[in-house]
Amino acid sequence: MEAIRRPHRLDRDTARSLRNWGDMLCLWRLCGRAACRRAHRCRGEAPVCFPRNFPLLPEGVRAWFGGVAQAQEDGLTFEQAIEWLDSHWAGDAYHDWCELVMERGELSGNARQERRPVPLPVAGRG
Repeated sequence: MEAIRRPHRLDRDTARSLRNWGDMLCLWRLCGRAACRRAHRCRGEAPVCFPRNFPLLPEGVRAWFGGVAQAQEDGLTFEQAIEWLDSHWAGDAYHDWCELVMERGELSGNARQERRPVPLPVAGRG
């Protein structure tokens, strides 16, 4: 029987980016860790939690995140990407998700403004 190995450690910048993206997407709302739900942000290992909890997000929110990545690959700034996405259904889905979390008293203010993530590295770029 093969031993289960812990995923390889990512560099600190990538781990921090995943944590910030997870916070921006309110992944803590779907997390099984009580500490994350209480803190309203990731308190665990983001490189492990992000891929586990991301599929639990509403489809439109996942599409919004994919749109941010696509816009980054196309050379748009973060602000340009958000502006572009805000004019599409995925932007509506992201905002609806944040509003739902806020309505339940689980998020104060605008998640995008409070927890702006650094862009994830794009494959093929240095």
